[in-house]
Amino acid sequence: MKKIKFMLLVLLFALPVLADDETDLRKLDRGIVTATIAQDAGWFEKNLTPDYVLTTSRGSMISRADLLRDLKLVKIEPYEPSEVVVRIYGDTAVITGRIVQKYSTNGEHIEADLRYTDVWLKTKEGWKNSAGHASAIKVTRTKEETR
Repeated sequence: MKKIKFMLLVLLFALPVLADDETDLRKLDRGIVTATIAQDAGWFEKNLTPDYVLTTSRGSMISRADLLRDLKLVKIEPYEPSEVVVRIYGDTAVITGRIVQKYSTNGEHIEADLRYTDVWLKTKEGWKNSAGHASAIKVTRTKEETR
């Protein structure tokens, strides 16, 4: 009986910590959207691990340095994540969701309906994104009109 009471107490104290982590991770997931639209390299520098890698829907691997360098090359329209699920495993978290991005780059306008997965690690500085992956549901590419 004492073990059960002890376990209940541990669980009661752990729930607020897990809830705070989930709240923080949801804010960070939303922060990626805001930083991408604003082309805010500082946000990415602060919230990505040095060895971060993004696997794009085309299968390319983009390092943190590449992402920071190329951030200004893409003009992206505002978008909202949907179907967001946050799963926490101790000091590791996995966020999955869906986004529809509309953006222009290299003379093309692209509309991409994507599923994404981000892996977050809890560090002494807070949660850091260490890996991202995007899988295409549907991508439409059109040449931009010259003006």
